[in-house]
Amino acid sequence: MMRMIATLGGIQVLAVIFNVLRAKALALLLGPEGIGATSIVDQASLLVLQISAIGLPFASVRFLSRAHSQGAGAFRHSYSGLLSAVLALTTLGSGLALVVVFIQPAWLGADLGAYRGLLVPALLSVPAMALQYFMVQALAAGQQARLSAIFLLVIAMVQTVGAVVGTQLAGVFGYYWATMFGNYLLVLAMLFFLKWKFSLPFIDRDADLRKQIRMNPDIVSFTLIMFSISYILPLSNMVARLAVLRSVGEAQTGLMQAAIGLATALNLVLNPANGLYLTPMMNRAGDVSQKISAAIEFQRKLLLVMPLLAIPMVLFARMLISLFYSQNFIEVSQFFYLFVVAQFLAQLAGVGQAALIGINDLIVYVIVVGLSQLSLGVIAWGLTPALGIYGVAGGYIFSSLAILVLCSFRLTSRFGWSISKVQWALGVYGLVGLILAGLLFRESALDLKTVVFATGYFLIFSVGLALFFGRQELRQVLARFSRSAG
Repeated sequence: MMRMIATLGGIQVLAVIFNVLRAKALALLLGPEGIGATSIVDQASLLVLQISAIGLPFASVRFLSRAHSQGAGAFRHSYSGLLSAVLALTTLGSGLALVVVFIQPAWLGADLGAYRGLLVPALLSVPAMALQYFMVQALAAGQQARLSAIFLLVIAMVQTVGAVVGTQLAGVFGYYWATMFGNYLLVLAMLFFLKWKFSLPFIDRDADLRKQIRMNPDIVSFTLIMFSISYILPLSNMVARLAVLRSVGEAQTGLMQAAIGLATALNLVLNPANGLYLTPMMNRAGDVSQKISAAIEFQRKLLLVMPLLAIPMVLFARMLISLFYSQNFIEVSQFFYLFVVAQFLAQLAGVGQAALIGINDLIVYVIVVGLSQLSLGVIAWGLTPALGIYGVAGGYIFSSLAILVLCSFRLTSRFGWSISKVQWALGVYGLVGLILAGLLFRESALDLKTVVFATGYFLIFSVGLALFFGRQELRQVLARFSRSAG
């Protein structure tokens, strides 16, 4: 398991590099105001994607994993039927959204309506983005976790090239049109690759959605359950950005987006281990106790890996911001660590979410995740006028912590989820080390003294973290480090 996390994480490091290059180019070419504008448009298009797809791209991993357990033929039929459904639903949804943009722009409101011209190419990209996500999930369900991670890397590469070329040619408008064309070219390439490599057809007349429903009677209920919360997070994210836009302006919205984007690098490295490895494992046939044990062990591995990634990000925040954005974004270092803390908690919460889905405790999952994600938008809207970006950061932290605590409580009280005292201590140690790093170094200047003290802090923390490793795990880490150094 540790090797798989490291492998997927290593591939995603490359994806992060390309995402960072894209962010750097956009920061230099567009500035904080442009980044603020793109963050609002991106969340609006993501919201349309989630509503129109009714949760099917996300829910598909459950049924594709089940079909893969039944054989190659069942997997191909399920893939083709779900592929057609995702394409039809998102095409209809993006089309209806474009009708609103052109015919009823007043429905967008004054804040969002100001970006009508950017919404057109962003909404046209919705079906392509949904299909990309679906195909990545299909590979994960087919136990091709490494290849699905490589797909994510290729997506990041294509989107980076399209964004840079488009922005240089025509600014923010060029960014969205170039990204749209790149997305559709990439979808075509991915479809042909899957057909060539795994004989997965574009269209299978024997695999329409009605047959999939007959084969999987729970597909409608499960998809609707996922849909009931799939749009809440992008809605809350958009509300948070609109709250900052309305309270402190477009430039501050761009600064907040820079903090979120850089903090999300932690997710980009670790999410594939959860989504491409743990989630399919939780949705395959198996005993509940085995799934609980696997999820607990997976969470322990995350607690060993995450601090080693998150703390350097916080210690050298100013350096990262200057490198990946520009000096115009240096103010971000004041509150950046808070968004990293939120991502740290979100990663841990994701394990509990995957476990609840895997053991079919779906109603509780919807209530816990839905209310917690909704709290993000409510808190951000309420606190931002008084606290600015700190109010949004508080909303992210509360939302992630609520999911973590409530999922853990449900799993403990109902399914025998039991975290050892050592694992509790490991979690507290990592979280306290992360927060302390932020408090001590968020205002540090970019000089040799800061680099020396920050490096010393990280080394001392790492020595303490090593005490939580098992002997075999420590040998594996040291061996991998030695190979990398060699």
